[in-house]
Amino acid sequence: MDEYIGLLEKHLEANGFSSNTDVLEYSAWGSFVAWAKGNPHASVAIRDFFASGDVLDKGVLGFASLGSNEALVYGKGIYFGSKYNPSTIDLVNVTTHELGHAIFFFQHIESGIMYKYYSTGSSLINYTYDQRTFISNSVWGQ
Repeated sequence: MDEYIGLLEKHLEANGFSSNTDVLEYSAWGSFVAWAKGNPHASVAIRDFFASGDVLDKGVLGFASLGSNEALVYGKGIYFGSKYNPSTIDLVNVTTHELGHAIFFFQHIESGIMYKYYSTGSSLINYTYDQRTFISNSVWGQ
């Protein structure tokens, strides 16, 4: 988990998030402190496929409603009869994509991290220049 958190923090910063952005394991106290300070915060749940009970379309590796500030990422499990065990980079890419939906209302586009089709085993993928600029100029930005 430490490797995932560290890589996600660096990836978010490279994509326009403030260098003061902290990625923390969930605690009710931490959420309250962020709220009390007026800091923006979002949550990401990582669940296993076989334990989720969700009905999924093939290709779904995460989910977030636009503007919900909550994202779901599937971390491993039996996925349509095949074993799914993503790398840390895969988890960071899927998390970054889902946060784009959850925080910024980003829709799917034909390039960058918001492309709707993801291939596991990819290198780190970024938001487009316009999306990074939007993030930098937001309450989440630098």
